[in-house]
Amino acid sequence: MPSPAASQPTRLSPRVDFRRDSRPISSAALTCALIALPLLVVSVPLTGEGPDRDPALFVLQWAIILLISVRLGLLVYAGRPKWLSIVFWCFSYVWIGVANLAQIQTGRNPLLTSIPDQLALIQLIVILVGLVSFDLAQAASGHQTSSVTLQQPAVSISVKRVVCLSGVSVAVSPVLFLSLGGFDVLFKNREAANAQLTDSGLYSEGSHAAGGIIISLSNAVPFVALFSLAAVLSSSPKLRRKFEIWLLLALVLAINVLLNNPISNPRYWFLTVVLSFVFFFLGRRPRPPILSVAVAFIAASLVLFPLLNVFRYDVYQKQSGLPEVFLDNTDFGAVTDIGLIVRYVDRHGHTDGKQLLGAALFAVPRAIWQDKAANTYALIAEDINFPYPNLDSPLWAEGYVDFGLAGVILLLGGLGFLAGRLEKEYLHRRCPSNSKIALISLLLPAMAAYAPIVLRGSLLQAMARLAVMVVCLLLVCERRKNTSTR
Repeated sequence: MPSPAASQPTRLSPRVDFRRDSRPISSAALTCALIALPLLVVSVPLTGEGPDRDPALFVLQWAIILLISVRLGLLVYAGRPKWLSIVFWCFSYVWIGVANLAQIQTGRNPLLTSIPDQLALIQLIVILVGLVSFDLAQAASGHQTSSVTLQQPAVSISVKRVVCLSGVSVAVSPVLFLSLGGFDVLFKNREAANAQLTDSGLYSEGSHAAGGIIISLSNAVPFVALFSLAAVLSSSPKLRRKFEIWLLLALVLAINVLLNNPISNPRYWFLTVVLSFVFFFLGRRPRPPILSVAVAFIAASLVLFPLLNVFRYDVYQKQSGLPEVFLDNTDFGAVTDIGLIVRYVDRHGHTDGKQLLGAALFAVPRAIWQDKAANTYALIAEDINFPYPNLDSPLWAEGYVDFGLAGVILLLGGLGFLAGRLEKEYLHRRCPSNSKIALISLLLPAMAAYAPIVLRGSLLQAMARLAVMVVCLLLVCERRKNTSTR
């Protein structure tokens, strides 16, 4: 009779089969490509154009690029759809890494202001502290994971509630469509859309609250209706046999074409809509194409994102090519904005939580709260007399303006902790074995897709759409009834 020890299955240590698993090669290739890209796209064309800079600037900047490249390579190697982390590092690579390398080498930036070497060193230290804080908090957030697979998610998407939200979206869309100017405005450009809000009184010199509410509702409600309806259709063969559901889907899709098109809406929001679907459907695969997603995100940020800028103005404005776009376009002034916030704090002191409080209580109108904080980017524009007030104020700047490096650690570390917790729950729930779709299966893809708006800032401006989106997702959910008896 065999001994109990002999009857136990032998546990083999995990080994990588390089003939079948291409992740190690893909990970190494992506890391090397990300390190080489700044040299090929930025450094070579700009060699000799800029002033002499402190070598420490290049050391720190390349340390940042190496850190980001390695983290993205490791995410590809892991092969798991950690969408929030992937978006964070991809955003940091383009806006913090490649763009700022061009600006350091040339001594130019989109805000047309001087950044001395000493200030540039401080801004890079602030960035590095934020990146490390995110990474450490994300790694420590979900240390303990459950090995139990639940048959039903505790909170799942309700088909009835999804249909109700879709019906509401269809019902209110004519009112929202007309209030935003109809076809003449929504398919013209962003400048015309903003002018319509001003002419109708929704935007005023003192407050954009009314217009912001209308825009947030017109964007987020149809998007969540379409997103959740497509999700439940994809998981329910019974639902796919109903003609009325397909008709409802067609109506909601048409509403999204009208209200969420990339012509009259911010490029970041259109990216949110598209990426949410990409993350949801790719995330349900056993082996999602993480490498393809990372490469596509970076390529679109470098090429497609600047081109979409043509829809913002009445008169066509010629777009610069790489690498000049990093020097001329304020969309790539994130690092400069961080440096200018550091200088603002040196001149005026910290705001001691006023900016974060204003973002947290974004829904309170200025008519009630007269001392409500302005957008952080407005502080930058006013401090340097910049004529275009709609600048970036990245999450690093939002934390620093309130509490210095402690604020950066708080915000970036908090984001990393949240990302880790949500991603672990998402990985546990992303491939449901039945028709019930867990809330996290929609929530995390949507939040990851929206993350560039939060990272770019300002927080106050980003909160309205995020809040409406999350509330709508919660409204289409139901909690599983506990049928167990004691």
